[in-house]
Amino acid sequence: GSAARSGVVGPARSAARAMPALTATFYLGQGLYTVSLLYLTGPRHLPVGAVGACLSAAGVTGLVCAVPIGKLADRVCPQRVLCAALAVMAAAAIAVLTAVDTVAGALIAGCLYAIAWQSAYTARAALVAALAPHAPAELAARLYRMGNLGFGASMPLDGVVLSVGTVGAYRWALAGAAGCFALAASLAATVPAVDAVPPPGSQQPAGAKPWRDRRYLTVTALYALTSVQLALFEFALPLWVVRVGAPRWMVGASALLSTLTVVALQPAASRKVTGVRRAGLAMAAAGLATGAACLLLAAADHRGPAGAAALVALGAVVLAVAEVSQVVGSMTLSYALAPDGAHGAYQGLFSTGQGLAVAAGPLLLAHTVLAHGFAGWAALGIALAAAGLAVPPAAALPRTTPPLRKIRPGRI
Repeated sequence: GSAARSGVVGPARSAARAMPALTATFYLGQGLYTVSLLYLTGPRHLPVGAVGACLSAAGVTGLVCAVPIGKLADRVCPQRVLCAALAVMAAAAIAVLTAVDTVAGALIAGCLYAIAWQSAYTARAALVAALAPHAPAELAARLYRMGNLGFGASMPLDGVVLSVGTVGAYRWALAGAAGCFALAASLAATVPAVDAVPPPGSQQPAGAKPWRDRRYLTVTALYALTSVQLALFEFALPLWVVRVGAPRWMVGASALLSTLTVVALQPAASRKVTGVRRAGLAMAAAGLATGAACLLLAAADHRGPAGAAALVALGAVVLAVAEVSQVVGSMTLSYALAPDGAHGAYQGLFSTGQGLAVAAGPLLLAHTVLAHGFAGWAALGIALAAAGLAVPPAAALPRTTPPLRKIRPGRI
């Protein structure tokens, strides 16, 4: 079955079958929860700037907690951390729905949600390593695909909510988000608790301090740079479509093209990209593809509506190819470069790469491609291509971590 193909062994094989449904439900809830911003600034009448500041502060709080949460998952049990985090996310959605009517309340609920989301993301990554020790990246790639489908399913629902625009519609969406998180928690509870700590006699770095592993830090930093391509699609592309005079429906069409490309290519890519060397090459290919996409999008200017639409569509497809290559390469490296028994802490650190890119990406893109046109696109493309090409030599560096220690019986 699919679990066997993903390297899942023993009793964990049946447990892993719950993970795709859990992931799709989780991301469906996350997509529905995105209406919370408009709910707070609309029916709740909170200032847009204040709510934005609350969300930024919450995002930073979640990133700061990433590594400690990962260490907790390693020490306790990733399945238990995942269940608790999903339950807290449901509670946060209910709080926004029923109790938040001040900026202070929005800050508290936002931080609670961000910490819980980071906990769920990190614990799920550690759980994948425990369920599929021989091929965690392949299982993670399957779950990424299910997450895309779940999040994509939320988009038309959000569209209906925004079109209706009533208080009741927003509340139904937030209630749906809470229900999705609660359902995901119940699915996580069906996964048997797994021991994230190595068995007696195995080895792990003392204290599991991934920030002292220069190789992992370097790869994480390069991953953060290459992840700017995600903000490129979500932030810059819609604005660029309007600027170059392409039909506005190209924004939705580009998103559909991207989703179809990712869904079609990712299964085969995840099977082929195995090991550190191939993963590094996949990241390099992703950087080059992103650079090529930047040039295609830059060329869309001054081409007329039809020419601009064609180049935007082609650029979106190339960006999707880059996303597939970057995702499978980065997932493989994130597991392969981490020592056994410390996947939670290391995954927590690695997740900050994408978090930083999402946070800083819009500002970077606003001052490059949107401010300087072709020159900005060219500079960005060169930078992202260089970041991708730097991954293979960085991944080949020796690990620099504290001396290994034995795990004695009875000692965690």
